[in-house]
Amino acid sequence: MRGETFVPVPNRGMITLSIMMANIMQGVDNSILNVALPHVQGSLSASLDQIAWALTSYIVCAAIMMPLTGWLAGRFGIKYHCCPVKPGSPARNGMILNGVLSI
Repeated sequence: MRGETFVPVPNRGMITLSIMMANIMQGVDNSILNVALPHVQGSLSASLDQIAWALTSYIVCAAIMMPLTGWLAGRFGIKYHCCPVKPGSPARNGMILNGVLSI
């Protein structure tokens, strides 16, 4: 490490923004599930202990997939996808947002 010079990371701001947005979406998803739990509980006639597993399994899946996604990107490389929708349209913006937040 000694003697090495600092090399700035290109697009550091965009990388930080995408990570922040992914974390915000994770929190929003957890909040949505928390709000929906009583409705799901009533629909399935489940006890509170049984329905709490829905939230627990969601959090565990997110915790497992986060490092796995990084490992897969390192192993196979990052793939860029072409989006054939007109630039600036709501559909394209939604696709881009979905792609960024699903990392």
